[in-house]
Amino acid sequence: MFRLNRFYLFYAFTYSLWIVFDFIIFPILPISMFEAGTTELFQQNVIFPITYGVGLFLLIFSILRFSRVMRLLYSALFAITVPFAFVSLFELIWSNAYLITGGWKLLDYWYAALCVWFVFGLTSIRFWKVTTKFWIVFFLFIASWIVWIVFGYPQITGYNTDGSALLYDFSVAMNSVTKVLSGAIFAILIYDGTRKATREKFS
Repeated sequence: MFRLNRFYLFYAFTYSLWIVFDFIIFPILPISMFEAGTTELFQQNVIFPITYGVGLFLLIFSILRFSRVMRLLYSALFAITVPFAFVSLFELIWSNAYLITGGWKLLDYWYAALCVWFVFGLTSIRFWKVTTKFWIVFFLFIASWIVWIVFGYPQITGYNTDGSALLYDFSVAMNSVTKVLSGAIFAILIYDGTRKATREKFS
């Protein structure tokens, strides 16, 4: 017999929020963010293959890991949320750092979308586990952002590069490293959280 509990309510909330915001309020925004490589709206760049690559890896990886503890259909529903978690974590930090360093003005819809994505990305939090590996990657992630900002926070758009090829290459490297580490954070949380093969019961 189906029993409603707080976890089902949470799943319903995160999915409903995502569907309403992304497909009713701002239906074009999710597409534009991924096509942009989540660095510049409506403009593809050198970073977007990394965004797609990490997102696709997390999707497949999460389906395989979640399928250890639940049925395949449910594992896919949880896995879909993971790429949104990785993108929103990266972009929330990137956007605030860009704002603080004078790169742009506050865009309400952009922040709203990122916050919705982040909440949606928390859907599978029940199946995460924090371990030493997580903390190692997390501190590397934070350290990478600090290094990037300390060295002027140059961007592939030319912001703070002053036409320097070296700074441009540095911006590509730091964007790539922080984005990959953002994905690694969730991959590790899910990997360790699904090591114990106790299947989730949804009925």
